[in-house]
Amino acid sequence: MTSGPRQRLSVLTIGSVLSSGQGVNLRCACGHRTALLPGQISAMAHPETRVLDFKRRFRCSMCGASGASDDVRLTLFAVAAAFSDDEGARTETAPTTRPAN
Repeated sequence: MTSGPRQRLSVLTIGSVLSSGQGVNLRCACGHRTALLPGQISAMAHPETRVLDFKRRFRCSMCGASGASDDVRLTLFAVAAAFSDDEGARTETAPTTRPAN
């Protein structure tokens, strides 16, 4: 039985975060925040890396707080697909030559 999100994050891997389509929010005690999308995360860490080990790599660029401390908090978020309206999509193609003036 887990007692809270801290224990769940300790066994969670980057691979499981990526496979579930989640991103990572990092929030510092000074108020600085950043969000990492799955594509960014996969370029930064091996899939077998534990999420808490991933968090420890970071340092706040505003105040210098270490990700190994409790000053930087990590949360996961679901990445929603970008909104697109295909009904109004343009069907014509771009001209191959510039029109004469």
